[in-house]
Amino acid sequence: MVKAIMLCAMAAACAVCRGASAPPADPISYVAHQGEEALAPSHSRAAYRLAAEHGLDYLKLDLRETKDGEVVMSHDRTLKNVMGWDAKIRDLTLSEIREKGRCRPRGGYADEKIVTLREALAFAKGMKKGIWLDFKDFSLSFAPKVFRIVEECGFSDDRIMVATFNKHALKWLHKNRPSVRRVAHTIIFREEDGSFRFNGSDGKDKVYPTLEALGDALEEHARSLGLSGFNLPHRYKGQMRGCHTPPALVHRLRKAGYWISIWFVYEPMTGEYYRQVGVDAFVTRCKAHTFPGGDPAQTERARLMRLMAQAGDGETRVPKGDELDALMYCAWEPDIAVDMLVKAGGKMPTTADEAVKRLEEIIGRK
Repeated sequence: MVKAIMLCAMAAACAVCRGASAPPADPISYVAHQGEEALAPSHSRAAYRLAAEHGLDYLKLDLRETKDGEVVMSHDRTLKNVMGWDAKIRDLTLSEIREKGRCRPRGGYADEKIVTLREALAFAKGMKKGIWLDFKDFSLSFAPKVFRIVEECGFSDDRIMVATFNKHALKWLHKNRPSVRRVAHTIIFREEDGSFRFNGSDGKDKVYPTLEALGDALEEHARSLGLSGFNLPHRYKGQMRGCHTPPALVHRLRKAGYWISIWFVYEPMTGEYYRQVGVDAFVTRCKAHTFPGGDPAQTERARLMRLMAQAGDGETRVPKGDELDALMYCAWEPDIAVDMLVKAGGKMPTTADEAVKRLEEIIGRK
C-alpha cells in the first residue's frame, strides 16, 4: 500500500515538473504564494505566468497602495526583500517605483518590475479556480477600489476568495461583499502548560485551556465574521514550538464545514504530512516541491511524516522532555529524525508510536 502511494505521488511530481497539472484525483487545491516564487522573482509576471502554466488553482495577490493610489502587488510594506531598496511603497508613486526598482533575479528571470493589480489579474485568468486577495493595506476607500478593478477585469464572486490577517477587511467584506468567500489567516499558539491562544480572538491574551475550548472559540469567531474557512500555519517565523496546528483541530473544523488551508507547504515531507491529516489546500511557492521524489532518503522522510500524521489526535495531554523533543523532530525536522533512526537501528519504524518511542530513547541516551 505504501509503495503504491509513493508511486502515485512520484508520478504526480513528474507531471508537475513537465508543466502539467497533477492528476484529477488529487484532492488538494494549490495556492501560488506570490506566484511560483521558487522559480522566479516574487510577485513578478514570470512567477504568475508559471503558476498558471503549472496548473495551480489560486493566485494569491497581496494588495498594497502607492502614494498616487495605484494598487500593486507586494507581500511587504517596503521593497527591501524583493528589490534591495529600503523604501515604503506608500511613500512612492508607481512611476517612481518602476523607474528605479527591479526585482532581484531568480530562476534566470531578471529586469522584473512591480506589478499592478490589473496586470496580475490578466495572468490570474489562467488559474483553475481563481484568486486569493490578501489586504496587506486596507481602508474604507481602498477596498471598493480593489473590487472595482477586479470586476472590471471580469472576475465574478465565485472566482474570488479573500484570505487575510486583517480583521477590519474581513468585517467590511462580511457587511459589504457577503457573497465573497472569507478565510482568516489564523495562528494557533500552544503554551507550555498545554493551553492555546489564537491571533484572531478579541482578547489577544485570552487562553483556552483545552483543544475543545479552542475549537468552540474558533467556530464562534468564524460565525461572527461569516468565515468560510481558516488558513493555518505549518510553521510561523521558523519557530519549532511557538505555534501549533493540531490534527484534531483540523478534523473538527473540516467536520463543521470549514475550508482549511496550510501555509506554507514548501517541501515534500510537509506535503505528505498534511495530505494524511486531511486539508483542502496548500499555500506554496512551488507546486512540484510538495511531492516526494525518487530519492530513497526523501522517500523515508515522507514515510515518517505519513506515520506521524496518521498518529492523529493525541492532543489532550502535554508531552514533555524527551518525548516532546522526539515529536518535534518528527513534525518539524524529519531530516534529523530519519538520520537518528537510521543510525540507531538501520530500519524505519512501522508505526508512529514506534518512531516516537525509539527517538525518545535515542535522545535520552545523548
